[in-house]
Amino acid sequence: AGTKEAAQQVLSAVVGEERLQRFDLILLGDDVSRKKPDPLIYQLASKRLGVPAECCVVVEDSKIGLSAALAAGMQCYITYTDSTR
Repeated sequence: AGTKEAAQQVLSAVVGEERLQRFDLILLGDDVSRKKPDPLIYQLASKRLGVPAECCVVVEDSKIGLSAALAAGMQCYITYTDSTR
């Protein structure tokens, strides 16, 4: 969780300002009342983007995030890190 401004600064540094402007939606933990593993953040993203859950692909870095994405009915790829072993 974090502020939208801080997230945009990080994303801008990673992907560049031009690519960041192409993002249709950025959601943070602070945007929802229930945190992962509850699927609410993914359900909200699907709704706001107008894309059915089964057409969404999530990239996650935690087992809790994986559980949330799957509970939302989305495909999920998980990065391999110490916390996901």
